[in-house]
Amino acid sequence: MEEEFSRRNKELIDQQKQLKKLEDKLALDSAIMSDTEVRHLESDIRSRRRSLNNFREEFREDRNLRNNEELNKLLRKFSEVVIQVGKEESVDLILNQESVIYFNSRIDLTGTVLEKMKSIHKASTK
Repeated sequence: MEEEFSRRNKELIDQQKQLKKLEDKLALDSAIMSDTEVRHLESDIRSRRRSLNNFREEFREDRNLRNNEELNKLLRKFSEVVIQVGKEESVDLILNQESVIYFNSRIDLTGTVLEKMKSIHKASTK
């Protein structure tokens, strides 16, 4: 996923650097610039700042959306593995930790599920 967003992240960083250069130029050179040049530069800075903020917000939203997609894929796979382990172990009921007050560790399937998830991950990365 990092590769998917690396180009846009680099573009975001480049835009930030360009904006910083213009802001520095305004701070340093405004005293020797004409009023028209100062207004033009200020306008350019405002425009670029708005554009940068929009780009940053779009980037953040797209990345969050993609993170959620990947998380949902993982959760679906996890549910499939939990069901598979439950059937293999002949378990009648599987609860998540939030809905359990007490359980005997001999009925804990966490280790089995984690091992299956690891083997699935290894197989998918080959």
